[in-house]
Amino acid sequence: MHDHLVEFYETDALLVESVRDFVSPGLKDGEPVIVVATPEHRADFTTALELAGFDVPEHRRLGLLVELDASETLAKFMVDGSPEPSRFETVIGGLVESAGKGNHKLRIYGEMVSLLWDDGRRDAALKLENLWNHLASRYRFTLLCAYPLASMEWGPNTAPFRGICSSHSSVRVRFSAPVADLPVVMPAAKGDQYSQARGLGSELNALKEVIRNANQMGRLAENTMSVSKSGPDGLDYNLTP
Repeated sequence: MHDHLVEFYETDALLVESVRDFVSPGLKDGEPVIVVATPEHRADFTTALELAGFDVPEHRRLGLLVELDASETLAKFMVDGSPEPSRFETVIGGLVESAGKGNHKLRIYGEMVSLLWDDGRRDAALKLENLWNHLASRYRFTLLCAYPLASMEWGPNTAPFRGICSSHSSVRVRFSAPVADLPVVMPAAKGDQYSQARGLGSELNALKEVIRNANQMGRLAENTMSVSKSGPDGLDYNLTP
């Protein structure tokens, strides 16, 4: 079964925790893992895995942990500012086939889509998400994508965000503090000053509405909003503090 997961995270520390927890089960079971990320994030992931007791150099030596630079990898299949399907199949499809050969499971963490999104290329990011889904029709893997909350736009310009949600099998939003202790900081647009919200505030209400409109079903507990697709017609959107 193919899982295509996405996380929207408030801080890099939360991202590092999530990637560590996503990668760890695969490494423990001797399954291949591919990480496509920025140099800074890859260094942080390595530190977190080593603190968790993993011999990262040994996993690399055995070919069970493949690490690639997100920008360099992305450049190999981009044409005129957009991912080119045949090049994606050659670069990423070849990587997936090679890493997953002889294994029944493969975990992939990638933030190439996040780089496109952060650069303002929303359509390209959505196209890349869909190329991953198409690739999953031929290969078995679990993919985790991640986007910083600071790069998301709320309010009337929510269609791209809905597109991101609907291209994944599950969605998670992580905050750095328990919901009861927020103000949560939600940017109105990239580059704007963060607006302070009291309690959950209007920003979180806007997020709830976005996910409802994307036919998602979610549950909010402590500092994480987990959203799972409910089927083509959608089900109730339940929020529990």
